[in-house]
Amino acid sequence: MKRFKSLSRSRKALLLYTILVCVVITAFTVIETGKEWYVFKNAYLVKSEQPEGTVYSGKLAGKPVQFTVTADQTVSYRYGGQEYVPVTVVPDAGAISRIERDHGYNGVTIRAGETTAFRGGYAKVWNSRDVLYHCVGEEAEEDKSGADLYLDAKGSFIDSWEMDKEVIDPLGESADGRLEGEAVEVKADTVFEEEASLAATEEDPWGELVFSSPTLADLIELTTGPELVHRGRWDYWLIAMLICGYNACSILFAKELFRFQMSFRLRNAEAAEPSEFEVTCWYFSWVMLPLLAVALCLLGLA
Repeated sequence: MKRFKSLSRSRKALLLYTILVCVVITAFTVIETGKEWYVFKNAYLVKSEQPEGTVYSGKLAGKPVQFTVTADQTVSYRYGGQEYVPVTVVPDAGAISRIERDHGYNGVTIRAGETTAFRGGYAKVWNSRDVLYHCVGEEAEEDKSGADLYLDAKGSFIDSWEMDKEVIDPLGESADGRLEGEAVEVKADTVFEEEASLAATEEDPWGELVFSSPTLADLIELTTGPELVHRGRWDYWLIAMLICGYNACSILFAKELFRFQMSFRLRNAEAAEPSEFEVTCWYFSWVMLPLLAVALCLLGLA
């Protein structure tokens, strides 16, 4: 306490500033790491319980996005200013054959109002990175990935593999030898390889659908219990606290630390006094180190 009282007003203010940063960082980290997030197309949607159901909300490419899942397994989706037709996911054992059930498929019917958007089965398949949903419809000849079936705003599913189309190359002869006006085949699912800013254009009308619309796999996952994640890393918080702790000790014991460093260079370090430039550097570091701790904390939550 005597040490604190002996400090100048500026050093007292900087010490209190460091303590305040520690408190804010700790409170912010506790709050953020306690939240549960659903990852949708690399966007983090925070989970919350509302009177209308479970809500997952956040931003995708700068636009607000929200899922609402009600108790009867109805999923409402909103992206930007567009609201999709709600769909209801209903377990339906009769939608698949006994052989498909033996292979781990679960029957399901997805309705958009009175219209059946999909009826068939799905099965989870693990790969090295994620969970895939392989789906088979009643009239399908082969299994498809649930990540290839996109929901449009009207409540219908569109197969990305059937979105192939012909477009005209507007840039004249291209690098692969195509002539101006020559038809080229483009698959809509290649939009995922581009940046998030790619939206629907006259040349690529499926871009917005592929980028922003939920897939059949997303709807099944939301109604069967999505895998939720927690953001934030406590090791980053610990490093931030160590930085603030060092800063506080540097403020309290500035001259002692200075003379300790000088003892490796000078014989009579106890008589050494810091220059004005040295003191200026101290104040600069006392201001910047807590800011560095805040940046590190935010990096851990990114």
